[in-house]
Amino acid sequence: MPLQRRLIPSDVKLLSALTQYSVPEAELSWKGGNTPFSEQFQDVYYPQEGGLEQARAVFLEGNDIPQRLSAPPRSGSSYLQIGELGFGVGLNFLLVLLAQKRAGARRKLFYFSTEAHPATAHEIERALTTFPELREESTALLKRWPCSLAGNHRIILPEYDAVLDLFFGDALLGLAEMEPKVDAWFLDGFDPRKNDSLWNEPLMEAVARCSHGDTTFATYSAAGWVRRMLEGVGGHVTKVPGPGRKRETIRGNFSPRHPSSRRNLQGVIPERVTVVGAGFAGGVLASTFASRGVAVDLIERESQPCTKASGNARGVILPYITRKPSLQSFLYLSAYLFSIQFLKELREHSLFQQTGIIHFPSTDRLRGLLERLPELALPEAIGRRIGRDELSERLHTQATSDAFCYPSGGWISPRAVVQSLLRSAADQISLRTERTLSQDQSEALQRESPLFLATAYETTQLSGSPDLPLEPVRGQVTHVKSTTLSQHFREVLCYDGYLLPEHGGRHLIGASYDHGSLDEAVRSEEDRELLQKPKQWLPELEFSAETLSSSRVGFRTSTRDRLPMVGKIGEEGAELFVGFGSRGFTSIPLLAEHLVSVTRGEPSPLPHSLRNAIAADRFRRRREAQHQSAAHNSN
Repeated sequence: MPLQRRLIPSDVKLLSALTQYSVPEAELSWKGGNTPFSEQFQDVYYPQEGGLEQARAVFLEGNDIPQRLSAPPRSGSSYLQIGELGFGVGLNFLLVLLAQKRAGARRKLFYFSTEAHPATAHEIERALTTFPELREESTALLKRWPCSLAGNHRIILPEYDAVLDLFFGDALLGLAEMEPKVDAWFLDGFDPRKNDSLWNEPLMEAVARCSHGDTTFATYSAAGWVRRMLEGVGGHVTKVPGPGRKRETIRGNFSPRHPSSRRNLQGVIPERVTVVGAGFAGGVLASTFASRGVAVDLIERESQPCTKASGNARGVILPYITRKPSLQSFLYLSAYLFSIQFLKELREHSLFQQTGIIHFPSTDRLRGLLERLPELALPEAIGRRIGRDELSERLHTQATSDAFCYPSGGWISPRAVVQSLLRSAADQISLRTERTLSQDQSEALQRESPLFLATAYETTQLSGSPDLPLEPVRGQVTHVKSTTLSQHFREVLCYDGYLLPEHGGRHLIGASYDHGSLDEAVRSEEDRELLQKPKQWLPELEFSAETLSSSRVGFRTSTRDRLPMVGKIGEEGAELFVGFGSRGFTSIPLLAEHLVSVTRGEPSPLPHSLRNAIAADRFRRRREAQHQSAAHNSN
């Protein structure tokens, strides 16, 4: 869906134009013990007395939320979407979770909220201790609470059949980038006289454009100019008696001024899909479909999952940062945080070894980035600079350089993760191995159910589009016995390669890059190069070629612009889920969540600019735009 540019005044910057990675956190003091007070806006988050009752009366009852959650889903609309301006410490959200639990989760809940100044998990925990009724809901939120990275954070709470999309940053930017189609609005900024960033006409116009004819809204404020502003964008406003000492509040609904903003209730939500390719991409995609109750036929050419590109014994979960925030870095940082949460939710928690990562600056780009890191306001939960002395002490050997430290990163066994996912969804996923498909068979499958190709470079043959901008990138890894020194390494070490901590007496060292090569043979000279690379950063580290135990060749699939291809390349044809390059283990869980959400007519976790950046048809659209421009210039 194209971005509605009329939502965005000319002075509002999109995500890619931000100059720092994080948003400023809330500046809090405390009233009466545990009631948070905003120093930025000189206002309490809620009254010291009756805060819970006020939120329930104004926002939940003002929008009939308990009744709407209890009602049977309407045809074509299996979920309820709530929108909120000003997440605060999450009190409204937690009350909705409680209502969802009491309703028996009859409808899936999507909750979109913006927050310009997020509180920390510790501050939220302190504030919510006042409300023991919400203890379970608070725990569910806090264990998934994100850092202050700008942009959208998708938080999945399967125990409530609920999804929270929490956009950190300017509210108008959030609405423009996320384009939610909201059923009920909680307009919950601070006092309008003190926080005009959440009470202004451009933002209310955006709220209206993200609404439809049945959308309701409620707000604590009953100021005349607030009522007039809502009426000016198509709201039908009603004053009602307020809770407690509050004389009046307002609630209402929007008239259908913007029929293009109505949620499409006519789309067909598939009950069954076919995924071809049971590598890490196909396995995660199938599992994500299964988590939504969709049956999946998972087809694999080999005898078991994760045999080809995902067949390495271990893989690294690593963030990607650029010297200036960019679409690419926001995509991979958002995906990194989502991937970590996704892996933590696995039933078998030991499958993700969250060892932390030390990343040496092995290129000019990384050296410049390390110097600029303080200017970029990267959340420390993602990464920080670690000095050479601290690093040498940690590794028990002399390091030659400062480095990046990513405390939340680590490694996985791709095959073990996929096998765990398939076991957990065995009643929804039918795995068929040792099946080779031709293009004709692929087209036949597509006539039976929606078809998704997670087939890496082979997609060029199966999709019927041999000119896809996909490129194989050969990579060789090797296993080597640990040494007296290296057996003490606990973190993953990255440079222009990587060294994983000892596991079963061996290290995994990788990986070479050979663009365009399809040579499957192991090269002894590459083994020697892989063993030598760590010495640039740790001169005392010595691996002997005689201690090599095994080597392996695999093939990543990259694209021309180094971003994945997700979705259809035309009106007809299969959906593609390919082109992840060397960042697949980090990016695949979030992009699978995006593709499944879009397929089911649900809100995407990705901002619009990121959806465009990874759309499979972007190369075709660029060619068409170039041809149109050339034709125009020739005339």
